[in-house]
Amino acid sequence: MCEAQTGPSCRRTDDIRKTQESFARKAQWQSQHRFGDLYHLICREDWLTAASDKVLSNSGSRTAGVDGINRKQLNAESKRQAFVQSLRTELKDQTYRPQPVRRQWIPKANGTQRPLGIPTLKDRVVQMALKMLLEPIWESDFLNCSNGFRPGRRTMDCIHVCQSRITTQNKYLWVIEGDIKGCFDHSS
Repeated sequence: MCEAQTGPSCRRTDDIRKTQESFARKAQWQSQHRFGDLYHLICREDWLTAASDKVLSNSGSRTAGVDGINRKQLNAESKRQAFVQSLRTELKDQTYRPQPVRRQWIPKANGTQRPLGIPTLKDRVVQMALKMLLEPIWESDFLNCSNGFRPGRRTMDCIHVCQSRITTQNKYLWVIEGDIKGCFDHSS
């Protein structure tokens, strides 16, 4: 909440949160409902500004995509506002096109390397706006036992469930973890 803050930033956050909560309630109580006309929210300045704030507060925003733009170039408030307005115009005019992803190779402990894709900040902001919009809707479809990559969930939640269930009384004695070797190494 915004107890310590007042002003437009706080109101923007509250308005977005109310919209997200409304979508979450609708998705949970009317599971067959199909949300329409959501694109206009992605084009709203308040949503893009909130998405931009989240992306730029992430330490990964120090790294530029193929366009060479990183957090330093958007330090000034006027540059951030111009960035958001330009992106908003592209989205409203439907001229926005995602850029190629910059490939960076990250060394692994076994001496091999894994590829890492680094999108542009503009693409990350659009992705964050979409996440902000769709996550409350999709969350209603997940079971409580699903933990991977969900808000407020972590690896320790899974470990706790395993520790509580792996007993001779329950006859659960094993945990099998699987990985498709190099699955994302060759995805295009």
